[in-house]
Amino acid sequence: MGAAASVEQWPPHDRELWERKGHLVVRANGAVVDLSPLTWYEREAVSDGHVVTALRRDLVELVLDDCSSLTRALLSVVAASCPNLRILRLDGCGDVGVDGLLAAAGGCPRLETLSCAHWGQLTSRSLASLHTAAPRLTSLDVSRAANVAALPGEPLASLTALSVAGCVRLAGVEALAGAAHLRALDVSGCATLADLSPLRHLQGRARERNSQLQSLISRPFSTRHLADLASLDASRCPGLDDVALFLIATHCPGLRRLAARGCGRLTSVPADLAALETLDVGGCGALAEVPALGDAVFVDVSDCGALRDVDSRGPLETLDVSGTSLAAAALSRLKRPERLRALRCASSDVADGALARLLPTCAALEALDLSGSDRLTDHGLSAVAACHGLLDLDVSGCPGLSDVGMIQRPAAVTIVASMIVLGASCTRLRRLNVANCAGLSGRALAALHCPDLEALDAAGLPLADDALDDVLAGAPRLRVLGLRGCGGLTDDALSAIADRCPSLVELDVANCGFAELPVDFGDRLATLEKCNLSGNEFAVLVRSVAKLHCRDEDLDLSDNPWTRPPADVVDEGMDAVNDHFDDIFGANDESDRWPPIGYPATEFGLSKFRDAGRLGLHRDAIQAAPRSPFSMILRRRHDFSRPPRPD
Repeated sequence: MGAAASVEQWPPHDRELWERKGHLVVRANGAVVDLSPLTWYEREAVSDGHVVTALRRDLVELVLDDCSSLTRALLSVVAASCPNLRILRLDGCGDVGVDGLLAAAGGCPRLETLSCAHWGQLTSRSLASLHTAAPRLTSLDVSRAANVAALPGEPLASLTALSVAGCVRLAGVEALAGAAHLRALDVSGCATLADLSPLRHLQGRARERNSQLQSLISRPFSTRHLADLASLDASRCPGLDDVALFLIATHCPGLRRLAARGCGRLTSVPADLAALETLDVGGCGALAEVPALGDAVFVDVSDCGALRDVDSRGPLETLDVSGTSLAAAALSRLKRPERLRALRCASSDVADGALARLLPTCAALEALDLSGSDRLTDHGLSAVAACHGLLDLDVSGCPGLSDVGMIQRPAAVTIVASMIVLGASCTRLRRLNVANCAGLSGRALAALHCPDLEALDAAGLPLADDALDDVLAGAPRLRVLGLRGCGGLTDDALSAIADRCPSLVELDVANCGFAELPVDFGDRLATLEKCNLSGNEFAVLVRSVAKLHCRDEDLDLSDNPWTRPPADVVDEGMDAVNDHFDDIFGANDESDRWPPIGYPATEFGLSKFRDAGRLGLHRDAIQAAPRSPFSMILRRRHDFSRPPRPD
């Protein structure tokens, strides 16, 4: 769409999105326009005209993340129409161009927050131009801008929050000397940032005395310029070692939130950081010491195998001790377990006894991860029933669980089905992962009564069609379903999924032995965005698959025995190919099948696959399998731009 002289001249190409979801994207009487509630394919279809219809003079916040069809002309209209705009988010909208970004910043004199992550066009020079264009800017996010190699000094002077996460070419942070008001800094994933301080001559001298370190500070920049820093994320930053962290602790007395995930050179956290409210050092394999944290709300020491002890006596809300031998000791020292909201003890030493003592006191617990716990049995799972407000539960890979559990009562020991107890008590459960629990069966899952369940991973369980149908009937709001490796299912299970799950967004049925897709598979699962059909026995693809709203990388059709038509048949064109497969699979007057995709795309030129955007999906193509829907359960990153929850 080309530029227009005025807002009134922008014709909305299609008002359907706003008619259906206008109440979601336009809020606060028009002061906020946020397109994030739209699905990815709806955001990709949003044009300049769509957005212009929602612009007004009193607009305060505009969020256009991942709207890849927008152009520079839109930002010119924003600059002319929204003088009161304070928050602008354009993550993944690099096509609007740096010139458009500067035009919007210059036309919105009250702009305070700007986010333009995933912009390859951004450079150090363009960042410098923001000083003139947006003098009131206080929060800037340029994460994953691969061409930013240095930070300009002047534009950072007024910033209170800065994110340069994933700027892989960023080599130094000397410009932070001018950022006197900076309180939140994210330099995670800056692989070439060799020294955070930057005090290169101090590397390797972590055990020097404080007075000696002070005398070696000879550069004009040091961490003393960041005395007001309250939040720092230096995850996967090779420059963060014991020396750099010691200097940060010395010169940043106000630091309250620290993330240093995956910093392999870090061996200890200084005692000066004992007042931290948030500590995230997961994956620091060499870490051996952390101080006793008195005010901590969030603690993540997962996969810190060398850590000898963790002692947090604060009002903890989130604790992650996965992959360590510290779980039992850490749980026994919790002073205020009634504040705990998320607990992750995956692959740890936690056992039934510790859970039975702790969980009845955790009235606020919402997320619990016990995956890979060899010592967890039905007795420990029954203790989970005390957490009536539980929303997320992950017990995948626990071999001690079975269909029959045990509850200890005052007068007797009663044998009951553990899943019945769990379903009867934790009725608010939203996400459940029981994948690869060899002792569980479909009968146990069918006993659940969780009408609000949105995500279920039952991969590897011996499910039958009738048990799956019972499970799906009791979960009408299911959006994510994982059945990878459930070999007891038949093709009828696919029809049951399509019937019972009209809102399904993610489906993983890899390696289930399915042979035939329902003809209307894509019609009945029109909301599906991720689908893994790999490793089955599909020989032909149904036409309705083209209606799925899956990106190519999110539709996995690999490792199926797609039948390949003879070359001479392909040469005769589409009609001959259709007749060929009608002879093999039976004539079909409605043409509901597509030719299989087991041959290179170059052999089949103008096909219906090209029209549907599926030309590249053939057996020889390397398809990346979708992530497990539960791979990130309880791994939500702490929002370092926000203060901890008040008491």
